[in-house]
Amino acid sequence: MLLAWQIEVGEHWSFNPDLIAELEVHFISDAVDRTRVELEHRDLDRLGEQAAMVREVFDSPAGCARLRTAVEYGRPSSFERAELKRMNHLKQEQLPKSDITQAHKELLARILEGDGRASRAQRRAAFDNSGLGKPLSTLIEKVAKHPRQVTKEDIAAARAFGLSEDQIFEIVVCGAIGQATRQYDTALAALEATEAE
Repeated sequence: MLLAWQIEVGEHWSFNPDLIAELEVHFISDAVDRTRVELEHRDLDRLGEQAAMVREVFDSPAGCARLRTAVEYGRPSSFERAELKRMNHLKQEQLPKSDITQAHKELLARILEGDGRASRAQRRAAFDNSGLGKPLSTLIEKVAKHPRQVTKEDIAAARAFGLSEDQIFEIVVCGAIGQATRQYDTALAALEATEAE
């Protein structure tokens, strides 16, 4: 999951719409009952003079202590669990229910089974990030795990492999949605495990 970091650091941390750094969050299943969360904060140099201080805060043992506790021990504290339950209860009371599950199913049906320029087998393999030969396997691995590393050369290699722009686009979209789906499912499983406690 890729997030925009727009918080300016100073005496008080505050929102700055002109500042955009990136925070990438990965949810990695280490075991049936354990999820590792990895954070990568990029473009800190955009914070200017504050960059060194922010890097020091994030790298320090005391920095982001509650987050570190949740990551290191694989679960939130009892206070955080109670807060999550309270927020979930409020959300259910106040917000109309949306059927995200159904919308997700429809999206997957459209990109994997619907008409397209890339074959269904190619789209499914990209979604699963499995079973693609080079150069597509290289491209989709980057799309899934390191999207900022995708280069013009990766696209040119796919084109030289005989794929059209439309086919490449569809395969890349399937690879990205496949990775997002895996991360979403892992996050939901971690949340459900927390709520069950």
